[in-house]
Amino acid sequence: MGGGVHIQIILKMNKSENNMCEICMNVKLYDHFYLPKIYLECNNYMKQLVDSGDFEQIVDSRLIPLDKIKDENDCWVDDIICHEIRCKKCGQHFSCGVNTYHGGGSFERQGKEMFRFGSSKPAQSL
Repeated sequence: MGGGVHIQIILKMNKSENNMCEICMNVKLYDHFYLPKIYLECNNYMKQLVDSGDFEQIVDSRLIPLDKIKDENDCWVDDIICHEIRCKKCGQHFSCGVNTYHGGGSFERQGKEMFRFGSSKPAQSL
């Protein structure tokens, strides 16, 4: 009897955690950027997601546009570069952050509504 209840709880938790569309379920995530070329691959992937029309890029003063990561001298525009995109169908947010000085970063699911740095209002889309 207790086993059945346990299974029902697990199934209910999984269903609520994965309350996203099929497109978002299939988004490739990056756990860690070991090399700059992996971040560049992820950046291109995020651009493809936005260009597909299924996602929109989020605008925020701390977020760098996907196409503005390097300056005219081919140098990173900042030591920390962050991006965020949102699914137009289900509202799922994905964020990408990379430390261009020390290395590292990731591309992860973040949930349905992101609030920006002390603001009580959701971030705006591009």
